[in-house]
Amino acid sequence: MLVVTNELDRFRSDTDALARRDSRFLRAAVRGPVVQPEHLEAALGLVLALTGTSMSEEGRRTLKVIELGVDPNADGSPGDTSDGSARANLLRALVASGFSAFDQSERWLDADGGDRTVTARWTQVRGNLRRDLAFIEACGVDPDVYTQIQRASLYFSSRLTPDLAPDGTRALLDAHLLVARASELVPDSHQVHLLARMDNPVLVQAEAGIDSEQLLEVLETIDRLRSPGRVIVSLTPAGDEVEELSELVGGVAAVRPGTTWVGNPTAELADPDGGAVDSATAVERTKGLSAVVGAAGSHLAGFDIEVHATRLVEAPVVLAALGHDR
Repeated sequence: MLVVTNELDRFRSDTDALARRDSRFLRAAVRGPVVQPEHLEAALGLVLALTGTSMSEEGRRTLKVIELGVDPNADGSPGDTSDGSARANLLRALVASGFSAFDQSERWLDADGGDRTVTARWTQVRGNLRRDLAFIEACGVDPDVYTQIQRASLYFSSRLTPDLAPDGTRALLDAHLLVARASELVPDSHQVHLLARMDNPVLVQAEAGIDSEQLLEVLETIDRLRSPGRVIVSLTPAGDEVEELSELVGGVAAVRPGTTWVGNPTAELADPDGGAVDSATAVERTKGLSAVVGAAGSHLAGFDIEVHATRLVEAPVVLAALGHDR
């Protein structure tokens, strides 16, 4: 995937709006053993479910982030995401120019010089994207209208790995948003200093049991200037025990009152062997997260949802309840 500079600048502007309560955050990540053709379609569907039915209104104030991820290989090395990146790149190009440019993609293929391998590759990608766009239309959304809304642009995230960027790099151009688990971020580590050097906004996923002082040290290293929207903290409750996050939220908010908070009330969906979670449970957890963050003087700015490919059937129904419960 390729992120150009002005896109990153615009994304930083959008995350800044989150801190001012002028925007809403939605991240949908689909993971599995490999990237399948339907995963981009599924990620778009999850975002639509979270957003609700009024896309023309929501698009003006909703920051949408999509991630197509793969599980690590048996030896621990990253999986191949090339197909997902290719489809996502072409989708972003079409979003930037309006979907009327879709039919012109045949000219782009012809202009490639007759390389059969490349032509076959992009013909397959284009065919898969036709399914994605048909899915959007099936949800009652006119793609041309949808993409003409400035704030409806799609952004992409990538999970941080130790070898993600070479020394000296100021921005990761594979994604707009970097994602890392708080439990894997050690203060004064190479990863934390890497995040501090990057211009990309960072999403830190924290669950119950994370020490607030250690998390603060990490956040202060990454964002010592405390720039609005530079760091987003995602809260994942341990089952229904949302109150267990109170100490963490309170400790961070006392030092960094401008912290942007989002929540993941459906963590079970990320695990193929995770427990069941229904709409009512997700809504109650969201209310609990809002109360915890509100008690610390802030607000819940949106959702950070991860779904394993084996659980895509049940996810939209659960997430739709969150989309309509705004």
